Amino acid sequence: MKNIVNILLVILIIIVSGIAAYLYFFVMNNNTPSSQEVKNVIYYSPGDSFITNLKGSRRYIKVDIQIELNDKSLITELNKRNAEMRDEIYSTLRDSTAEEIDGAEGQDKLRQKLVNKLVQLFDTKAITNVYFTDFVVQ
Repeated sequence: MKNIVNILLVILIIIVSGIAAYLYFFVMNNNTPSSQEVKNVIYYSPGDSFITNLKGSRRYIKVDIQIELNDKSLITELNKRNAEMRDEIYSTLRDSTAEEIDGAEGQDKLRQKLVNKLVQLFDTKAITNVYFTDFVVQ
């Protein structure tokens, strides 16, 4: 009798564990992006590195930028107006001080400032982020 209870207890534990694993992996873990969401993210490079002086100092900044888009049709417009875009990025960088862009918080503020300027320049919400692939202040 004791063996039967032990066997039933082990079977019950296996069943409960299986149900818990199923719920965790297939029901509760649905916060991964769908393939449709992943396909809509496009990265655009505006060209060569940006090197310019910083406001109010003899220091300079060198950055490489990737622009995140969620609309592929905007790439044609970005290519046509690349000079305007690069000028806006240069102006934003030159208008920044070394203290403003210092540290991760400063870089995040600069990133957001660049996104806002580009959204305004192209009059679109398709520009969702700016990534620095190289960031040097000297």
